[in-house]
Amino acid sequence: MRVWDLHSGGVVRHINKAHRSAVCWVAFFPDGLHLASAGGGCEAKVWAVEVAAPTPGGMPTAMEAPLSGTGPLLEDERALQTLKGHTAQVNAVAVSRDGQLIATGSADLTVKIWDSALGGEVACMRGHDFRAECICRQGHREPSCPRVGHSGIVQAVAFSSDSRMVASGGIDGAVKTWDAKTGALLRSVNVGSKVFSVAMSRDFPSDQRRLAFAMGLHNRLGEASEVVALDVTLARRVADL
Repeated sequence: MRVWDLHSGGVVRHINKAHRSAVCWVAFFPDGLHLASAGGGCEAKVWAVEVAAPTPGGMPTAMEAPLSGTGPLLEDERALQTLKGHTAQVNAVAVSRDGQLIATGSADLTVKIWDSALGGEVACMRGHDFRAECICRQGHREPSCPRVGHSGIVQAVAFSSDSRMVASGGIDGAVKTWDAKTGALLRSVNVGSKVFSVAMSRDFPSDQRRLAFAMGLHNRLGEASEVVALDVTLARRVADL
């Protein structure tokens, strides 16, 4: 994983082994000094964007100045935080606008919310995995099932601009919104195709209904992509982008 300076085009930081396998997603913190990554190894991690020279104790520290791209390039692979709790690859990560929360989506069918300062799990929204507490039969969902999460791999997560809501999308064709503090399901809409990316309106909460997502559509020529704007309150499509 590499971090680049947009002005100079130089590499600010190179992490040779950020995850055990593929790096699936990265997201910057609002302060510009830290970023979160998601990938193989069932973990998400938090990194300093730029690291200073080693201290007398030998541990590099995060730079306390804005990103400059002129500091020494260090290949230190020690994360500031490692978020453990998923049981499969972590496909997506998002950081709240206030920098206090991190959301992750995983191939284990869960969406998790984390405290970014302490690294602890705040909430876990579990999907229909036909095990433990999930009363659904294989291939069939029961309306009374206590689990309200995804029934397929979660591919994308995003925070609202006021950090109070999280949106998620998965290969089950569902787009869901959640309370970021409690993990309560706010809305679930089935869009009929795999969802690969989600983004919420920047005008939230004044336009809290609008959510955009990218989905894959299967046709005779293979798989194409489409970006759609969705009114999550009315559960209807409002625009093709």
